[in-house]
Amino acid sequence: MSREISSPTRDPARPRCRVSRGDGVESTMRGIRENLRAALCIPGGNRRPPPTLPPPDDSAGEGREDLISALPDDVLLSVLLRLPSAARTSVLSRRWRRLWARLPELRFPHPTDPLALARSRAALAALAGPALRLLRVVAYDADPGDAAAVLRLAAARLAREVSIRNVVPECRKRAVVARAGARAAVVLPCFDRAELLLLCLGYLRLVMPLSGVFAKLTVLYLSDVRFEDACDLGDALSTARCPSLRKLVIHNAQGLSNLAICSESLSVDLRNLEGLQQLTVVAPMLRELIIINCFLMRQPVAGISAPVLEKLWWSDVYDPSSVQLGELAQLRMLVTCCFAGYGLFENMQNCVTVLLLQHFQKIAFLGMLIIPTVSICPVIMYLNLFFTKILLRITDE
Repeated sequence: MSREISSPTRDPARPRCRVSRGDGVESTMRGIRENLRAALCIPGGNRRPPPTLPPPDDSAGEGREDLISALPDDVLLSVLLRLPSAARTSVLSRRWRRLWARLPELRFPHPTDPLALARSRAALAALAGPALRLLRVVAYDADPGDAAAVLRLAAARLAREVSIRNVVPECRKRAVVARAGARAAVVLPCFDRAELLLLCLGYLRLVMPLSGVFAKLTVLYLSDVRFEDACDLGDALSTARCPSLRKLVIHNAQGLSNLAICSESLSVDLRNLEGLQQLTVVAPMLRELIIINCFLMRQPVAGISAPVLEKLWWSDVYDPSSVQLGELAQLRMLVTCCFAGYGLFENMQNCVTVLLLQHFQKIAFLGMLIIPTVSICPVIMYLNLFFTKILLRITDE
């Protein structure tokens, strides 16, 4: 017995949906419509209510009138500023092809794009605006030539902030570090107008500029960097060449054997500086100093001159015979290594912590992790109680 299945009848009043190659463009235009409504609905002022945009009509085809492209340039630019990748709108039509080049901000936030630096390089070369106030690029295992070209083009146009982050997966970090010496180095140009410079280079080699003044730079953040010459770094960070620097951050760096910082900075944050042998900090205005894992498994040699220092975070090896902290009369906060509450007397971490604490007469705030391990030896427990009394006496006001 067979059953006849009839196809559903189509309502003649309902337009037929057509699928064409322009579906991707249509979805982009829908997103622009939403951003356009948000850009026009700005509270305050005498702004007239936004026009009512008709809903998209799939049956109209390519002959439909483009109402968005007919808007003034300043309105379209405000829409493009809300998009994560404004340069991609150049494929919509001739009207949009060069519009994004007049934006004061450029963002390339897609780490899965292997051509992110190449695209940003082409975008910077095509810019028509007078100055660029923001550039953010997230690249994937970038080529040092592209990185150097982007920095060189950005230095000539940038007026506020540049952020370049080279993402290297964990499984490839060891191979990238091993071949870093065979690859070209990234020469950092002088950003005379930038206020914030953030470079996370995925262990590409970096050469600091030999001349020039970072006149307006207030924040410098360097991470996952392999320096070519530590002397050039110290000279570039000096007060003469970075007169406005207020915050310096260097994380996960290689190639620094002798680092000298003579600056008017208010905050210095150094972490995981592989191979560091000697550190010198002369900063009369320094308020915060963070040293974490910079002398790991090495004899620390450091000289700190910061008379107005208020916060010290020292989570590293300490030896009073080779580390000179100077007079820290205004220090109010100290954060140091962990302490094994019932560990061995010979515990190296405990000895380092006690030696550091003995440098201070009193501390208003002490941050320290105490690990409550168990010991069955009464003598060791007594010694640990003795050290606990020392800690309490030092931290007593």
